[in-house]
Amino acid sequence: MDYQTIIPLTLLIFAIYHVLRRPGKFNVGKAPDEKKAIWAGYYKQQQSRFTKTFECAAFAKSVQINLNNNLSNLLPTMYEEMEYALDQELGNSHEWHPLHPLPTLLRIIALVSGRINIGLPLSRSPTWLALYTKYPLTMMSSISSLMKYPAVLRPLAQHFIPSLRELDSIRNEITTLLTPEYEAILSGKSDRNTMTRWIWDNCEEHERTITYQSHVQAMMSIGTVLANAAAAAQCLVDLAEHGEEMVPLLRGEFERVVGGGDGISKQALSSLSMMDSFVKESQRVRPPGAVTFERKVLEPFTLPDGTQLKAGEHIAAPAFHVGWDPEYIENPEVFDGLRFHRLRSQGGLSATSTGKYHYVSVNETSLHFGYGRNACPGRWFTAFQIKLFLGLLLVKYDIASGGTLGEGSKNGDEGEDTVWIRRRKSGDDGI
Repeated sequence: MDYQTIIPLTLLIFAIYHVLRRPGKFNVGKAPDEKKAIWAGYYKQQQSRFTKTFECAAFAKSVQINLNNNLSNLLPTMYEEMEYALDQELGNSHEWHPLHPLPTLLRIIALVSGRINIGLPLSRSPTWLALYTKYPLTMMSSISSLMKYPAVLRPLAQHFIPSLRELDSIRNEITTLLTPEYEAILSGKSDRNTMTRWIWDNCEEHERTITYQSHVQAMMSIGTVLANAAAAAQCLVDLAEHGEEMVPLLRGEFERVVGGGDGISKQALSSLSMMDSFVKESQRVRPPGAVTFERKVLEPFTLPDGTQLKAGEHIAAPAFHVGWDPEYIENPEVFDGLRFHRLRSQGGLSATSTGKYHYVSVNETSLHFGYGRNACPGRWFTAFQIKLFLGLLLVKYDIASGGTLGEGSKNGDEGEDTVWIRRRKSGDDGI
């Protein structure tokens, strides 16, 4: 497989970037912000002129400060909601049955993220869940449709793309559902510790309108629902494929460290070294995108390796390519769930050296969460959410791929990425 070719071909789907290929030589993450624009790259990627997405500095601030500082207190709630979500979406059948990862994980992650973002009872409303999972998929469909046209034709083409009108409808419905919550905030009757309230408090006065705030909640679903669900779904597929080796190890580690929920804490989840390694390897082998760190150059400047960047260029870091480069990864074509666990366990390494092998680490050879000062601030929430999903899945269910079970187990309801699960019998359930 020619990864040098795959990267630029993949980029053609959304935008054309100057890809900075040599991670050891570029230092653009530390360049002054006045020389590069984060949101200009975002606007182009999201086709914001037509999809009506916009910058919300209060959201980033709320994640970086409020969410991250409250994670310890929120973990029991996340644990409780993940248990509820698995019961709702995976059921209690002790017979093997097929599961389609992404649609299932969209609903599971929407329940858990929604519990933190807006809270009960709305977060469990079927109407809310339908909108919360539909918006990001409709957004991606809209972007894909727009990118089929040359930029000069998109102002006209937008009128012939049904999904753009559907986005408007979804946003309006979300606004209707959230209006009572924002009215409670306006009247001083709400003191809920949710993302809804944090963003409201962190916004500028002119941004404190029900319509604006509701649109922010809709946009959040791209990151807090779709991105996290896609990552968790890929982990599920990889777990089924490599279950014979990984399931006993990860199940045992989670049961030892977390137990029945009493041991749920940031420290406990962070100490799941084998699970962290597995999730990071899943991300490395099948990442969510070919590139990260998308930026627009505002002023010309030169990188340490002599690469000259011109004003107006869109740049990106080759996250996919680096993860498959044998210069940085030994045997990159092999899925090794314990790869980073072993690297972290090497004797004689400093805390700084072992730290770069964590799932949430951002450095020049681990670029999937971005790089530099503006790396994804919600990556700790993502990590804990995925670990809770995998851990509770493993202690409550058996998991296998169709190939593991054999052709006789299939009933025609499976797709390429279908996995098979069954509820573990009483006594097997470790939690």
